Amino acid sequence: MSANPDYWGGKPSINKVTFLALEDNVERMKRMLSGELSYAMGVRDDSILDIYIDNPEITVVPKTRLAFFYLGMDNQKINVTMRKAISYAFNYTRYIEEFRRGHAERAKSPIPKKIHYSNWDVKY
Repeated sequence: MSANPDYWGGKPSINKVTFLALEDNVERMKRMLSGELSYAMGVRDDSILDIYIDNPEITVVPKTRLAFFYLGMDNQKINVTMRKAISYAFNYTRYIEEFRRGHAERAKSPIPKKIHYSNWDVKY
């Protein structure tokens, strides 16, 4: 993308923007540290993230995303006792730590607080 000199607010201070689809985290890191990249999105490798954080030339802005992951079961085929057993048997803490790599929090309910049937009084 190139700057539009006739932009309604005046000519932008940035002359050109180039988007690169770099899947390789190491390649992105090399380009970021060399100054070739000005922005990288979705860094999930903690060791690379630490390098960015430790570099005074790079500003890391944490981004949060709201998403719910839940166990869904067919109430007609799986009775309440079995659903409870499955729910209690699932290791939510391990899932968050190992599979979501700590980038998640356990919600008390998939239903927002104060909505009928929400269950925010549960203590974990």
